[in-house]
Amino acid sequence: MNEFDPASGTGTQTRILWDGAQFLKTATMNQTSMTWQNLDPAVAIDMNNLRYPELNFWSQALGGSVQIKLQDCVHNDNATPFNPSDDTFACAADNATQVVSYAEVTVTPSDTVPATLQCFENCPDAANLGGANPFLMSSGYQPVPPASATPAATYTFDSATMLLKSGGTDVVASSLDGGFQWGLMSGPLFENTAENQNLLKCEWDNNTCAWQARSNLPSYYTWETGPNSWNRFMALHSGSTFLSFEPPLSLGYIHLAAGKYLNARFNLEYGGFGDLNGIPGKCVNLETGLDADCSQGGPGSPIRWVPEFTIPDGSAATDSGNATYYIKALEKEQRMRKDLDACGALAVTSYASQLPGASDWVDPNVGTEPSVTGAPAVIGGVLQ
Repeated sequence: MNEFDPASGTGTQTRILWDGAQFLKTATMNQTSMTWQNLDPAVAIDMNNLRYPELNFWSQALGGSVQIKLQDCVHNDNATPFNPSDDTFACAADNATQVVSYAEVTVTPSDTVPATLQCFENCPDAANLGGANPFLMSSGYQPVPPASATPAATYTFDSATMLLKSGGTDVVASSLDGGFQWGLMSGPLFENTAENQNLLKCEWDNNTCAWQARSNLPSYYTWETGPNSWNRFMALHSGSTFLSFEPPLSLGYIHLAAGKYLNARFNLEYGGFGDLNGIPGKCVNLETGLDADCSQGGPGSPIRWVPEFTIPDGSAATDSGNATYYIKALEKEQRMRKDLDACGALAVTSYASQLPGASDWVDPNVGTEPSVTGAPAVIGGVLQ
C-alpha cells in the first residue's frame, strides 16, 4: 500500500496484514536500500480518518492491484463543501468485506476496442507529453450526476495502427521529463454508455466520483507510452495475421496449513516447469533460523530471502475454467532454528576421560604398497 502525504508530496510504501479485525501496518519500505523494515509493534490503520471509502493495494499473492470496498462509510465534507481534497471517511470492514482484484490483458490487433474512450483521471495531454506534468487536470469528483459530468479528455482508438489519439494527435511520447522517464500510464479509459456512467455515482449522494471506475466498471482500458521498449507494443505476424502468445497460467490456491495464512486465497502464476510464483516472502537469519529484517541484508550478511510458507505436495489449484492442477515440490530445504533458552536448561556431561589418547594408536600395518606400472583397467566406472 502506498500512503501519500499531500503536505510533503511524498509517499511511503507500507506492507499491510488483515488479522480478522483490523488492517495492520507491519513494515515500511526503506527508500535508500529498497528493503522492508519491520514495524514492531504493528500499527493499525485509523478507519475513522480515511481519505477514500476504499483501500487500494498491490498484492503479489492476489495477482496485482487489489481494492477493498469498505462498508458503512460515513462521509465527512469537513470545512469546504464540494472540495474533496479535505474530505475524510469513517468506514468498517470484516471478513465478509468485498475485495476486488484485477486481471490485465494486453490488447492485440485482433481485439475489438470501442472507437471512442473517455477519461476522468490521469489523462495524458497529447500536446504536452514531454513536459514536467504530462497529464490534463483531473475531473475525478464533480457535484453533478454522472450523466452530466464532463470528462477531462476524450480519445479515439485506431485498431489498425494500435494508436490512441487525441483530436487526431497520437498520444505517443518519444521522450519524457522528470519522474516519467520510465514511461507513463493513463487512468481508466472507458466507453461513454449509460451503464458505465451509472457506476461512477458516489456512494453517499448522486454526484460523480470518477475514481470508482477502477473498482465498479466490469472492464476498462489503460494506455501506456514512453521511450523504453517495455512502453511499446510489439507483435509478430504472418502475412496479415498477428500471432498470439499464451500468458502464464493463473491459478487460484487456498492455503489449508495452520498459521496466519490459514484459508487465505492466493493467485499463483505458472510460467512452465519449475516456474511457480505468487507465494509471499520474508527474510531469515541463517545463523539463528529466526525471522529477520530484510533491510539488514547485503554482501556477507547471513540474512536471506525465503518463501513465507511451503505448499504441501498434492495441494490443488484451479484455473479460471475450474480445471484442477496439483502442485508438487521439485526441491525442499530444512532450516534449523537456534533456541538458546532450551539449550540453557540442558545438563552437560563431560566424556573427556573416556576419549582415546595417543597411546591407544595401533599401526594398521596394511602391507607394502604395490607397484602399479600398467594402465588403469577401469576409468569412471567404464571398463577400458
